[in-house]
Amino acid sequence: MTPPTDQYDEMAAEYAEHSAAGLANAHYDRPAVLSLAGDLTGLRVLDAGCAAGHLARLLAEGGAASVTGIDISAAMVALARERCPAGTFHRADLAAPLDLFEDGAFDLVTASLVLHYLAD
Repeated sequence: MTPPTDQYDEMAAEYAEHSAAGLANAHYDRPAVLSLAGDLTGLRVLDAGCAAGHLARLLAEGGAASVTGIDISAAMVALARERCPAGTFHRADLAAPLDLFEDGAFDLVTASLVLHYLAD
């Protein structure tokens, strides 16, 4: 089996295009996450598993003071940087400790359609 990082690096552009308007992503997942997040005004948000940055852009546009995204795929991180210039994006593995950030660095964490990739 190809590790997810390789899979998503190889299909990053196609995934980004599909998820931009795809039924599950654009009409179910992102609206649900934004609804659950509530008022974003002034919040420091971490978008864990940010993929191509579609949700990150909406979080920034929704009033978050800062949006930071992380993804295991370098190609997805590059696309997220293009899609959401207001955000900060890093390549990181959610299965490993997130020592990039200090405790208390974020007020809200979103993890949209990513937790099923983690074994533990």
